[in-house]
Amino acid sequence: MTQLHIINHPMIQHKLTIMRKKETGSKDFRQLLDEISMLMGYEVTRDLPLEDVEIETPISKMTGKEISGRKLAIVPILRPRNDDRAADLGPGRKSRPHRTLQG
Repeated sequence: MTQLHIINHPMIQHKLTIMRKKETGSKDFRQLLDEISMLMGYEVTRDLPLEDVEIETPISKMTGKEISGRKLAIVPILRPRNDDRAADLGPGRKSRPHRTLQG
């Protein structure tokens, strides 16, 4: 059976309101949707069970927390490539050339 989770986080409500405004452009809409998705991810994983694990840091051993029963890999957060920034310069404007260091 599927459960319904009501998320009434103030930041999510704020961003949803901005998304619903008729003045909000598609670029801002997509950015807000991305931000809401990230916030929702934190909210829906809030109650995951944790277990103590012994780890060794560069300084000493310590007890940390991991999600119970899961060995999660570190996954990089996907970000737009640098060359996608050209679209942010506005209509009719070209991207600036990349500077390189001459040796």
